[in-house]
Amino acid sequence: MKRFAFALLALGPLVGCAKPHFDTITSAPPGAVAEYHEDSNDNRWIDVTEGTAVGISCEDKSKSPCGYDGTFVADASIASVYHGYSDFEDVSKYYANPNNASAKTIMVVVGLAVGSTTLRVRTGRGDYNVTVNVKPAPSRT
Repeated sequence: MKRFAFALLALGPLVGCAKPHFDTITSAPPGAVAEYHEDSNDNRWIDVTEGTAVGISCEDKSKSPCGYDGTFVADASIASVYHGYSDFEDVSKYYANPNNASAKTIMVVVGLAVGSTTLRVRTGRGDYNVTVNVKPAPSRT
């Protein structure tokens, strides 16, 4: 029994801190970029063209949508973030308050000016940093 309890204590942080899954749910207009990336070293970044918005969804390990309460951008002159609500024919719900159900929550990141900043995503499973790289808008000729 002691070995079992020790194993639970050792694995508890790994099991309880499952990372959320982020994904883009919108695409960029022609000539623009709106992409989410993640590598094996747990680095996350969004590439978005100046003047373009990208919708990002998030699910925890139980496939429940993340809440984004408290999510912010470090440099609001480079990018902004907004809460969004979607269904995309999906009936999943995020319950910030069990008595007040809302549609599935997403975040919308908008590239405002060329540069990089940090998006601090707050979820029910912990906070995650995502680098936002805003690329120059394509020239119109």
